Amino acid sequence: MANFVKATRTSTGTVYTCDSVSIMIGCNINNTGASVTAKVNVTAAGAALATNLEIPAGGSVELVQGKFVMANTEAVIFTLTTGDATIYVSVLDGLT
Repeated sequence: MANFVKATRTSTGTVYTCDSVSIMIGCNINNTGASVTAKVNVTAAGAALATNLEIPAGGSVELVQGKFVMANTEAVIFTLTTGDATIYVSVLDGLT
């Protein structure tokens, strides 16, 4: 049975790991810092979704506006290189 999953991360590391075929339906990053531009990298299923992406203080970016299919054991990885940011990932998982 398919389930909707929301994952959040505020530091470098794995945001979400698939346990079956999954579809990422949303990926937003918000700069939570007061004055520093956040710099981030995001990979999903081994593909770079964002490389050295700079988000101004108080800004946000929507990385996935369509659908991104991921297979079993593939992951979304967030790397925060400067500043403070939060990543939000929405996934439809449990597909076969």
